[in-house]
Amino acid sequence: MPTSAAAPRPSAPRPSKPNLVAIDAHRPAEAATRDTGLRVAGYSLLILFFELAFIRFTSGYVRVFGFYQNFVLIATFLGMGVGLLQAHSARTLKWLAIPAGFMLVGTVAFFSMIRITVPRDPNEFLWGVWWGGPTKEIPIMPVVVMLFGLSSLFFVPLGALLGAEFRKLTPLKAYSFDILGSLLGIGGFAVLSMWRQPPVIWFALGLAIWAILSIRDWRFAVSLGLSGAAVLVIASWVGGGTAGKGGSREYWSPYYRVTL
Repeated sequence: MPTSAAAPRPSAPRPSKPNLVAIDAHRPAEAATRDTGLRVAGYSLLILFFELAFIRFTSGYVRVFGFYQNFVLIATFLGMGVGLLQAHSARTLKWLAIPAGFMLVGTVAFFSMIRITVPRDPNEFLWGVWWGGPTKEIPIMPVVVMLFGLSSLFFVPLGALLGAEFRKLTPLKAYSFDILGSLLGIGGFAVLSMWRQPPVIWFALGLAIWAILSIRDWRFAVSLGLSGAAVLVIASWVGGGTAGKGGSREYWSPYYRVTL
């Protein structure tokens, strides 16, 4: 007796495994070298080191910013973030460091000789803002805008350079070197503060490390060295210029700038 066999039911298509594509897959990947991790740690070190240096330097000479120290912190994150987003343009953006450092230190030196006027508010008290000495006055808002903008601009090339090296490593290695560099930057500046070193030493050490990290591009390293020499001259001058009147001398405690 003939029997009819049921036709086999077509099997449902099995879901395919999602294809995970890296965000930067359309860009040619750059191979990591033996010193890529050291450069990640170095640029991370410089970001934290210069952040602390400019927090102290700015508030030490532009007295009103002793009450608003977080503005340098915010500017650091803004500039570093913009640089990280534009890491593919690091070779171009790094040249911003040449004018940005000079302009930032020079602007702080200029505002150290001018009295910053703050709007009077019955709910806010700023002690020690008005003092005898500078006769020129300028409102606080232009000062805030200029220093915030220049502080942000200074950290854009560091963020871009960090991002360019960061993407060459696996995430675990990259973050390990990043954290190591951050801790070294904080620890290094803490040691300099404990030894009561002045800003000239901070900037000389930071710029020397940056030049060493950039030694493969000798044009940039030389330009950074020349710009750094001008920065050190300004930093030395502003220290002597603001503290040398009337025979007073400048000292840097682990916490404050002190003139006696």
